[in-house]
Order: sequence, then C-alpha cells, then structure tokens
Amino acid sequence: MARFFIADRGLLIAAAAVAAWVLTGTVFYWAIGNCSEVDRMNADGDVEKHVICPWRLSHAFYYSVQTGMSIGFGLLSESKKASELYSCFHILAGSSFIGGAL
Repeated sequence: MARFFIADRGLLIAAAAVAAWVLTGTVFYWAIGNCSEVDRMNADGDVEKHVICPWRLSHAFYYSVQTGMSIGFGLLSESKKASELYSCFHILAGSSFIGGAL
C-alpha cells in the first residue's frame, strides 16, 4: 500500500509541474501583449485577414501548449522580441517537464 502511495505522489508532482509550466507560459504570453494576423473565411467563402491584438487568455493558452511542445503548426505568431526570447526557455522547459512526466 505504501508503495502505491509513493507512485501516486510522483504522478501528482509531475502533473503539478506540467500545469505550472502551462500556466506560466499562458500568463506570460497574455501579459506581454502579442498580436497576430490570421486568415479567416467570411460568410461569402472569401479568405480575409483578421488581426488579433492583444491575444486573449485562450490564445495565450493555445500558444503556450503549441509552442512549448514544439508542435509548430499554430496559426498565431509572436510580435514581441521578449516573447520570442521567452519561447526559447519555454520550449526547453516544456521538453523537460513533459519528458519527465512521461
């Protein structure tokens, strides 16, 4: 029974580390005020440019997970140099936390 408790504790610590990583990235990307220009389809079926400025919390969460896991298929792109610098750290930390959690 004690052995099972220790395994659950490790899983809890890993989940907390991943949650903290995602939350930190989300808050940073939201607070820095990135802007993006994305393509959207209008009611007529034409593609038009849409500016998202600043990112909402949902955009920041999406970008935090998408960038941190190095997926790279996102529609959003950073517009601030500080954000680009933070992304380098966020990707390295994400690889470590996700790899450690697995």
